[in-house]
Amino acid sequence: MKKLLCSLVLAGALLFGATFTLAIDTQYYDIKPNGTQTVKRCPCKKHFENHLGLTKEQIKLVDANRAAQQAELKPINTKIRENYKQIKATTDEKEIAKLRVEITDLKAKSAEIKAEHNKKFESYLTEEQIKTLQYMREMKKEGKSCCPCGKNRYY
Repeated sequence: MKKLLCSLVLAGALLFGATFTLAIDTQYYDIKPNGTQTVKRCPCKKHFENHLGLTKEQIKLVDANRAAQQAELKPINTKIRENYKQIKATTDEKEIAKLRVEITDLKAKSAEIKAEHNKKFESYLTEEQIKTLQYMREMKKEGKSCCPCGKNRYY
């Protein structure tokens, strides 16, 4: 009787431990009934806002700035993807070289747009928030993040 009870307790502990481990591993995933996993929205934005201490007005300005940036970058990113597809499809070296130069130019233009919007974003911040942002960027260079996912999307 004791052996049976111990076996049941041990099996229950193993089952609970496996379930708990599975829950930790799938923290950022949503498992649908048909068995497919979809990535949940990471709380990066919320962590970013909390770390910087942004006000509601600043958050609205930041969101509008980010939307404008995405609208400007969308055609550029589309063209870059198209050029990569053309590179894969062609074997002509001259055409490939031309496409690579165009991709380099488009990436430079994209970087300029991002820098422009970063300056606009920083103009919304107070001095204390700018210091915090600089610290967060330094931590990003060291491979650390304020967000649990570690992707550092917002700075």
